[in-house]
Amino acid sequence: MSKLDGEGILKTTSFGYDGKGQLKITKKDTPDKIWEIIKGKEFILEEFVNFNSEISFLICRRKNKEFSIFPPTENQHKDGILNKSKAPADLSEETWLSGAAKVSKLAEDLELNGLLAVEFFLLENGKLLFNEMAPRPHNSFHWTMDGLLCSQFNQLVRCITGYHLEMLVYQVVGK
Repeated sequence: MSKLDGEGILKTTSFGYDGKGQLKITKKDTPDKIWEIIKGKEFILEEFVNFNSEISFLICRRKNKEFSIFPPTENQHKDGILNKSKAPADLSEETWLSGAAKVSKLAEDLELNGLLAVEFFLLENGKLLFNEMAPRPHNSFHWTMDGLLCSQFNQLVRCITGYHLEMLVYQVVGK
């Protein structure tokens, strides 16, 4: 805790999602109190990061290296739980391209065949700081069911059944 200036986020190593299994630790929390919370479970302690919002990128990649990246989503949290998502995220071109490059490289290095959601913290300076990743359809991209002609679910099915990936085109409703 001294290396983290007395503040951090305690996260369970399993079954934690959407802010569940997380606890903010402050200088007021005694080691005895923290130990009581842990109760033999495995946790990791992360440095507390001040961030503007969380940005999710979702990539779909086939074994043949064909890939598509969904428009990034901006996530707002309340008490550590996802409260609202906005798509597409309001990002500078530089930040968008940086995030897309990071997830593309990660998917390539992992030899991904499927979906990979990667969450970043958007810092004050516009830089992205890795938070976590999930190799599956992601709740911050459920909007794609109505917002795009090809949803994250459809794209995943196309990917794992060997069909070419669809272009990601916005669904436009109007007269």
